Amino acid sequence: IHELKTWTGPFALVNNETKTHEIRKQDRPFALKDELWLREFDPATNQYTGKNALVRVTHVSNGGEWGLPEGLCVMSIKRVRSWGRRGCECPIPDGGTVACDSLFIRCNAALRADV
Repeated sequence: IHELKTWTGPFALVNNETKTHEIRKQDRPFALKDELWLREFDPATNQYTGKNALVRVTHVSNGGEWGLPEGLCVMSIKRVRSWGRRGCECPIPDGGTVACDSLFIRCNAALRADV
């Protein structure tokens, strides 16, 4: 999982599935099927809002390809799940649910088995 700060405007577009890509500095090894934990960040208040989204990478175009500058990548993404301050419930394979904790790890483990 890559935990990424995402400003409010782009976060809202990912959350409503209008935006299906991420342009990022290629400062880590992003790869097909990676999971990105997007945490909404408000630059006006310089704080996280408590809103989160989990997306899965479906394609990566690396810097140096297709005219992209070195050091940047474009990832096609698909939203898997979103939640806010009050948390969420994630389905698990046996038909039940598990509450997402603030560390996100338990929810992510359940999602991997589910999707």
